[in-house]
Amino acid sequence: MKTIATLTCLLFVLGSTWSYPQQDYFMDNHQDYIMDDPASVYDYDNTDGSYEEETSLDYDNLELPSFSVDEQTYAVQEGGDVDISFAVSGPTPYVPIVKKVSKDGKPEQLLFVGDLKIKKNKKYELKNNVLTIRDVNKDDAGEYMYFFEVEPVVELTHLLDVQYAPTITSQTPKNQKVNKGESVTLACEAEGNPVPKITWSRVGGHLPAGPQEEGHSMTLLDVDRHVEGTYSCKADNGIGNPVIEEMSISVIYAPEIVTEKAIISTGEGDKVELVCIVYSRPASEVTWQKDGSSVEHEPNMEETKGGHKHTLMLQNITEEMFGDYTCHAKNEHGESEATINLTDLPTPPHFTSDINGGEETSYTLTFETESYYPITEYQINYREAKTSDSSEEPGSWMDLGSLGVEDVDTKEMTHTLKYTIGNLTKATEYEVLAAVKNQNKWSNESSFLFSTKKDKPQSHASTSGSSSLLTTSTSMLVIAVVLLLN
Repeated sequence: MKTIATLTCLLFVLGSTWSYPQQDYFMDNHQDYIMDDPASVYDYDNTDGSYEEETSLDYDNLELPSFSVDEQTYAVQEGGDVDISFAVSGPTPYVPIVKKVSKDGKPEQLLFVGDLKIKKNKKYELKNNVLTIRDVNKDDAGEYMYFFEVEPVVELTHLLDVQYAPTITSQTPKNQKVNKGESVTLACEAEGNPVPKITWSRVGGHLPAGPQEEGHSMTLLDVDRHVEGTYSCKADNGIGNPVIEEMSISVIYAPEIVTEKAIISTGEGDKVELVCIVYSRPASEVTWQKDGSSVEHEPNMEETKGGHKHTLMLQNITEEMFGDYTCHAKNEHGESEATINLTDLPTPPHFTSDINGGEETSYTLTFETESYYPITEYQINYREAKTSDSSEEPGSWMDLGSLGVEDVDTKEMTHTLKYTIGNLTKATEYEVLAAVKNQNKWSNESSFLFSTKKDKPQSHASTSGSSSLLTTSTSMLVIAVVLLLN
């Protein structure tokens, strides 16, 4: 049977040295205590509540207690159990006291006086000088002292480090709108033990500085539409799973237009799509014009849109439909336009050969063009890019004239041609102009730079030989000097 004792009784036992808030306490049926003065061991009689002196001690010659362990830090994850050892060197008649030390303005907590459990909390247990704390939480972190009320005080303090998974909160709005050209900052705060590492990434993309950045905040400068999206702030300290907070950025800007093709080659009876990709925030109103006039309600023309893509469908092309088509976009922040040329001309040649030729005195030129009609001929002019290393003046043009089409590879509207230019100078850069013709008209010219094969690197054998000869001569000179000295 256990007896409930009041704080007054407890303080009498302790010699009225400590003062704590009044609360319920309990003690075992039979407990020995050392009184401050005189130095005697008393027995608490459960039957009548009196103390009777059992054994008188020589207080002056009583050996003070000591510890067989040093101060330590105990690390435990939240939710776990921990055993904190306060190993005492041998038995002692003194009564130990265990408390949690006051810190950060929080009051200290008296846990045990001897075997007397002060707080009615099942998570604490003291046995054989080992303090067990079960189901540890963040509030349990701190210093725990095991001491004896002697003169001088004998004490040992251990630190309990409670480790727990991080939590994260955004410090800036989760959805931010910013004008093009301005700067925007994203910030988040993480709490945990150990201190979490914070990394930033972009969902489905990269940050301006690379895949990831570290730190509590990230600032994007001179923003444009390319920074729009969702950004992730991740906190990780190795305890539990990382936590993530996502934030988004929207950029307010005037329309920006990208065309799929600036020139579209077609022919009578064909059908084509003219496509403008329009980016803006807020969304823009998009209209189409041909040669400055609206195409609305025109026969054989239909406007469609889906997301950023705005398309003008042209059916059954006639000669009158060739010309310049303009897509015009406008929102409250500005306007923009882009032009697409619809023509029956072949597109200017696009060169696909390597600029560095593999032959010393010849070069095979390859290029492609788009044309609704077959390519019937082409022409090539070329010249040296400069006449000598000391001159920036180009050479004279060599006109190969009109060349018939003998070797052409055609796939739908794309035609690939090649021609080998001979009698060239090795290791020389050349400029070439080319144009192609279909059954109707010549294309515009395109220019291209290429070079013939350069000389092979010179062998260094002679240099090595000279070095060997120099080394041999030096050695002979050294030997001669030594002989003269002797």
